[in-house]
Amino acid sequence: YILIVGRSSVYRKSTAMKLARRVIEKAQMQALLLPEEASSEALFDELAGIKPKNFDNLPLESQEEWRLGRRFAAQRSIMLDEASTLFGNLKKEYMQGLAEILLRAYDGDGGRYTKTMKGVGMVAVKDVCMSFLGATTPVMYGKHIGVEENENGFAARFAIVTPDEQPD
Repeated sequence: YILIVGRSSVYRKSTAMKLARRVIEKAQMQALLLPEEASSEALFDELAGIKPKNFDNLPLESQEEWRLGRRFAAQRSIMLDEASTLFGNLKKEYMQGLAEILLRAYDGDGGRYTKTMKGVGMVAVKDVCMSFLGATTPVMYGKHIGVEENENGFAARFAIVTPDEQPD
């Protein structure tokens, strides 16, 4: 997982993220990106390749993109211009389990990751190996990543990229 951390508007983090996204689009590889926001259960379903409930109502282009992404269901990437959105969700009750998914999806051990959920029964994610590219500010990183995230190994999974001098 890679996280770009820098002061807002000074280091052009959003511009860099837009360029990365544009490269992915030009290469026609958008299907390798996971949704920017999803509940923990929806993210688990996405990694397992389970068809969304509204699939039949999606535009044909979105259906085809989902089909392409399903081939690599558990080996895709989260790309977030403002990663603090996801970090803030870690503490919300309705997003319970998100941190665990991100912790487990990092390792890429080629195994199975299974859950039994009340509404859908057992769901299995195979060969999980997720990647993450995000950006945030030092203030937002400090607001959301604290003792718990440092102790449980969540923060350790991120390579922090940050400037060491002012830009020209």
